[in-house]
Amino acid sequence: MIEIESQGYTISGIQAFLKSLEGKYNLISPSKKLLDGSWNMERSKGGYIWSGFNSQPHEDDMRIRNQTWKSRSRLIGLESLLNVFPKEISQRPDVLERLSRAWKAQLLAEISDSTGWYPTPHEVQYSLIKADEVFEDVAHIVYLLKLASSLDSFLIDTYSGELFDTYEDSLEDLVKIEKSDCWIDLIRIFGSEGDLILFQIGDDMQRIIADFIPNDDCCGLEIDFNIEYLLYCPALMENECINIDLVDVKPEAVYLPLPNGLICINENTFLIKHNEFLNISACVDKKAKKLMFKITNPHSYGIHWELTIFKGELKLAIDLANRINVSPIVYLV
Repeated sequence: MIEIESQGYTISGIQAFLKSLEGKYNLISPSKKLLDGSWNMERSKGGYIWSGFNSQPHEDDMRIRNQTWKSRSRLIGLESLLNVFPKEISQRPDVLERLSRAWKAQLLAEISDSTGWYPTPHEVQYSLIKADEVFEDVAHIVYLLKLASSLDSFLIDTYSGELFDTYEDSLEDLVKIEKSDCWIDLIRIFGSEGDLILFQIGDDMQRIIADFIPNDDCCGLEIDFNIEYLLYCPALMENECINIDLVDVKPEAVYLPLPNGLICINENTFLIKHNEFLNISACVDKKAKKLMFKITNPHSYGIHWELTIFKGELKLAIDLANRINVSPIVYLV
C-alpha cells in the first residue's frame, strides 16, 4: 500500500473518485430507479417470499410482520413519551436498560429467517417471542411512568411529541358508504368468506375495512389498477416517491413491500395499507391491471385489514401515509 501511495494514488470516497474522472472518460449514465427486492426477483417475487408467501404449514408471514410492526409502533411511542417526562424519570438507569433491551428484542424480532425461504417452526416462533418481549418491556416502563404521574394511560403523537388527554376510537365518527360510492371502481375479497365495509372521512379520504376468513390456498383483496406506472415510496425513502414506467419492468407481476403503505392507484388517488393490520407485499399484475394484497397458503383464522384511500396532492399523500404507519399516534396503557 505504501508503494502504491508513493506513486500518487490515495484512498478516497466514491464521490471524489467520480469527480476525478470528469472530463476524462465517457461515464455511464445513471441507472434507472430500482424496485425493492432481492437478488433474484423472479424466484423470490420481489420481497413476497418474506411477506405473504407461506411455504411451510407453520409459516405465517402476515402474523409475524404485523406483530413486529405493532411492537415497533409501541416502542417508538414509548420513546416519544419518555421525552415528555423529566430526566430524573426518563433517564433512570433501570428505564434506559429496559428500553435498550426492548430495542434489541425488536431488531431480533425483525429477522428475515422467520418468514423467508423455508423457515423452521423454531424460527417462526423466535420472531413472535421477541416481539412479545418488546411488548413486555414497553408495558413495564409505561407502568413506571403511570406511577410517576397522575395518568392511567397515554396517547402520544410520535411525530410532534405531543401528549393528548383522551383516547377516541377512530372509527366511531366515520360515515358508512356503499361500494358504489367508493373511489375505486372494483374492490373485492377473493379466496375467502367475508365482508368489506367502506367509510367516508371528510372530503379527501375513504377507509376500507376488510374482515374475512380464508377458504382457499390464496386469498386477499383485489383492486383496479388502471395506470401505466408505479408511484410509491421504496424502503428507506419514506419521504420521497419514485415513478417507474411499467413498460420498463420485466416481471408481469410486480411485488412491492410499501414500507410506509403508500401506492398511487390512479391520477391523484392513493391507497395506503395500514401496516399494523396489513404488513405484506402488494402485487401489481400488469396484464390483469389489478393491485392485490394476497396471502399464499393462508391460515384459517379471521383476518382484519384496514386501508385508506386518499385523493389529493402527492406530498399530502406521503405525509398521511407516514402519519398512519411511520410516525403514528400511539395509545399506551
